[in-house]
Amino acid sequence: MKKTITLVAFLCFQMMFWAQLVPTKVKALETKKIIKTEVGKKDKDDAAKDQLVSYEFSLNSIAIAEASRNTIDNNDCRQTWGEVNVTFRELDANGEINVNVPPIKTDLNQKNLFDIFAGDNAFHRSNSYYGDNREVDSNNYIKRISVRVSEKLVKERRIVAVVECVMKNAHKDNDFASFDHLRMTEKKIVYFYLEDIPSKEEVMLVKTDGYYSVYTARGGTVVSSAYQGNPDDSHRIWLFFTVKKKS
Repeated sequence: MKKTITLVAFLCFQMMFWAQLVPTKVKALETKKIIKTEVGKKDKDDAAKDQLVSYEFSLNSIAIAEASRNTIDNNDCRQTWGEVNVTFRELDANGEINVNVPPIKTDLNQKNLFDIFAGDNAFHRSNSYYGDNREVDSNNYIKRISVRVSEKLVKERRIVAVVECVMKNAHKDNDFASFDHLRMTEKKIVYFYLEDIPSKEEVMLVKTDGYYSVYTARGGTVVSSAYQGNPDDSHRIWLFFTVKKKS
């Protein structure tokens, strides 16, 4: 009789034990499942909000305006040299370049839009205008560079194209004069926002100074010197860019 009572008590204890243990384990599993699902959904939502989108940045054309002192030399002064580079940078919450984030890599790691060596008759024949001209054919281009960036940051206006430019151009006082090489006195840097729009055009204006000249000796040595010319011997140079969002 005592054995029977002991066995019944043992079975009751086991039933009470499993009644408490099983629901606890199920509850723990359900909680774990819910947490895992919520985390996975959040990661998926964040990824959807931060997709990469491609942009194409083009230098379409370069235009030379006539010298401020005359117009006779305009067509002769279409010869241009120089360097135009673009890098893509992320801005911080204050709209400043985020120095803690390196430049965004472009496709094929390109950054050079224009690079013409001022020597050995290697020059670019820019467009020539009597007066300033701001028209550009976005279908024509000198160089294009593609980049893939965060769509979320673009929509927040936190991606910029940083364009650095140093230009030189030929100059003649008259049709019978020899060429001078005029140059910019310093590098110019401009910033263009990448925007969530199909396409936009941007313009950059630089000026070569009549007091400065540059020539390149054999072997690649660049020699710059003050040129005691007329300060009016200067040209405005327009650089035209197109920013296109690629589908």
